[in-house]
Amino acid sequence: MKIEFLGKKLKIKNKDAIKALEDNSVISLKDLLPGDAGIVLDVVSDTALRLQLTELGFTSGARVAAVRAAPLGDPRAFELHGSRITLGNEESKRVAVVAVNGKSAGRRLVALTDSQITLKTLLPGDEAVVHDVAGDHALRLQLMELGFMPGARVRAVRSAPLGDPRAYELHGTRITLGNEEAGVIIMETAENGGGIKNKEIPLSESQITLKQLKPGKEATVHDVAGSHQLRLRLMEMGFIPGTAIKAVRSAPLGDPKAYEIHGSRITLGNDEAEAIVMNTG
Repeated sequence: MKIEFLGKKLKIKNKDAIKALEDNSVISLKDLLPGDAGIVLDVVSDTALRLQLTELGFTSGARVAAVRAAPLGDPRAFELHGSRITLGNEESKRVAVVAVNGKSAGRRLVALTDSQITLKTLLPGDEAVVHDVAGDHALRLQLMELGFMPGARVRAVRSAPLGDPRAYELHGTRITLGNEEAGVIIMETAENGGGIKNKEIPLSESQITLKQLKPGKEATVHDVAGSHQLRLRLMEMGFIPGTAIKAVRSAPLGDPKAYEIHGSRITLGNDEAEAIVMNTG
């Protein structure tokens, strides 16, 4: 079997590699993502680097696993013949591999535990740590190259009025992702036994809670306090910072109350409405 890599024709003889190539394409070792495994096909480089890499064990048919990458993606650690080897991207991009087990070339699925959420549901102001990245290889590679590596701390900054896209802060840089991209990044919210803390918002003189908004009056959402689950539910209902809300009516005893938002009428209990901070000025 013959394939092309970095402009050079490679002749593949290893049976396992040939079988893997039936479903997966050749990639560089640099593009093998942490947690994925592959079969070395060949090294395409000048004589000195080729000799160096083959002496390390990167020979045709060798099994290699990507272990981890530095925060900015260079260098990367690999496991080969039971040893851990660290290579720079300039070296690892010269090693042709084919992914096995359908991970790097196929779609990776990650089941969520009770302490995990997707980045899409991380609310503005909250922080969490990247656990893993799901999705197909191309998307995972793109996101990891942006810095969404396991262990990286991410803070949600803000979202568009309808919740898509959203802005995040990572390594001191602000990055905007669509919900489809953010939905494949798995975040750990219970680092060191903790979790996302309940958000408290002190009121200024020009602010009230939605519970205090009188029927017929309008105000704009400033932020949402409370637990992550409550904040997520309320924001999914449309209570996003900057959104105009009109109080419509309340039950005879004052609980629940009805509000108008985006042309729809929504009823909230006072406990929920009290978590929504409104700007009245």
